[in-house]
Amino acid sequence: MKRYILWTTFALAAIALVLIPSVAMAQEGYISGETLRNLEKPDEFLVISTWQSSQDWKTWLASKDRKEIQSKIDKLLGGETSYEVYHYGFTG
Repeated sequence: MKRYILWTTFALAAIALVLIPSVAMAQEGYISGETLRNLEKPDEFLVISTWQSSQDWKTWLASKDRKEIQSKIDKLLGGETSYEVYHYGFTG
């Protein structure tokens, strides 16, 4: 199955992908973030954000601002965003 994204939809989603990190920067514990685009699947993105603690991330994940922006992105792209939590190194 192939999925094509209209340029206008792609452009709006790209703006939203920039908006989330700009709002996240104001949150307690935010360190940095970056957005990567899959070279093999140009309609797939990976957004990595780094936080001081998992609790800071959970607070951001539950925030009203993030949920509102993410809801708009999901509607534009016609799907739900998935989240996974990773940490540096091999210790928990």
